[in-house]
Order: sequence, then structure tokens, then C-alpha cells
Amino acid sequence: MISRYITKGEPYVRVKLSDGSVVREHRFVMEKRLGRPPEPHEHVHHVNEDKQDNRPDNLELITLSGHSALHSNPVSAVSLVCGQCNRPFERTPRYLRAKSKQGVTQFYCSNKCSRDGVLSRKIGGVTHGTSYAYNQKGCRCAPCREYKHMVQQK
Repeated sequence: MISRYITKGEPYVRVKLSDGSVVREHRFVMEKRLGRPPEPHEHVHHVNEDKQDNRPDNLELITLSGHSALHSNPVSAVSLVCGQCNRPFERTPRYLRAKSKQGVTQFYCSNKCSRDGVLSRKIGGVTHGTSYAYNQKGCRCAPCREYKHMVQQK
């Protein structure tokens, strides 16, 4: 004797088997269809996405990654412009939120642009020292000499 019931707040139908064990109906139906229980890495997917419609033709066996891909929401990308080279690029909203919490206000298209952007500085409206090698040699323009003098005094 099999009894079928739905628990409040649970979207899946459960069945109580004659031995007293309780299982989700869609997994039980798939087990009968396959002649074996579904493996732990196999998921039973409801084709019409109605979790209470457990007809065998509405159920399919699918991998975890395939099931996740079916139910995941596609992430929209946010278009940005690189703070160093002015090229357009995209990042996910999640990435931008995480970086904003860290206090990041300028975004770069690559690690190279990020390094160059951090190493460069604007003095008098002119960007000086736009690469590490350039900074190592030292810029000899008046604004850069003044900047170095101010840094040495601190």
C-alpha cells in the first residue's frame, strides 16, 4: 500500500511506502521507470516545471550541472569603460557590488591596465609614469619632480 501526500511548505509530493519509508514521488517514479534508484549525481527534472506532476513522460534524468544550467538565471553583464585604456568591457553585477564594498571606484579591463592605472598619477592634468618601468627610471618633468619632493618630505 502506497499513500501519497504533500507536506505544507514542501513543493514535492511524497509517498509513504508499505515498509514505512517516505520518499519523494518523482524519484520513486523514476526508480520504477529505470529499474534502479537514481544515482546521487543524477537529478530528476520535471519537464513542465510543475513539481507535483510526476507522470513518467514529464520526468527526465539529468546531471547536476545540466539541472543547474536549466534553472539558473542568466546574469546580465554591466558595460564599463576601462579607467586606463578607455576600452569597453563587461563585468557581472555581483563583481561590481563586491568591489564597491571594498571601496573600489575605478574599474579596469585587465590586470595590466589595473597595475598601470594604480602606478600612474595625474599631476597638473597630465598623466605621468604610466608604466612600472617608466616609474623606475623616473620622470624628470617639473610636476613629477615636485611630486617626488612632496613625498620625500612626508
